[in-house]
Amino acid sequence: MNSPERQANLLNDLRSNKITMAQFLHDCALWALEPQCWVEVVVKQYPLPPPEYEEYARLSPKDKLGMKPEFFQQLPIKLYLQARSRVLSWNKGKYDQLNTLKEWLPDTQENFKYYEMIDIKLSEFIRWLKLFYPEPSPKSYEEETPEDKKEEQPENIGAILSIFNAGIV
Repeated sequence: MNSPERQANLLNDLRSNKITMAQFLHDCALWALEPQCWVEVVVKQYPLPPPEYEEYARLSPKDKLGMKPEFFQQLPIKLYLQARSRVLSWNKGKYDQLNTLKEWLPDTQENFKYYEMIDIKLSEFIRWLKLFYPEPSPKSYEEETPEDKKEEQPENIGAILSIFNAGIV
């Protein structure tokens, strides 16, 4: 069955209540783990910088601050920085997607092999993100404890959520 047919069948089954939302998400996760989809989940590497950027990278912090904005508007520099941004977005997005897939799969013995597949890929992305992703700190890619999550929430979380729910932001 090709992708559009499969997508339509899954959505129709969900709409007609033949499957629950949990089963729908489980089926979507298994679909993402099939070889034709899984082969696309790879860590991308940053492109090689142009010589102009390599020279910039070797400058002292003081000299970097003195660079004119026009330097970053040069086509090779601009294209390089855009390519880096795309790679970062890809890798961060795949990292988040893999975590979402784990959430969609129930923690059962039946899904153990899928958890293992996802964990192997996650470790590849974590390794890259720790090396190249400047923010947040690498600690955020390690297992969080409930205390860590509690500390990260601002005191006025209720006010923030009400702003989002009201559509102000």
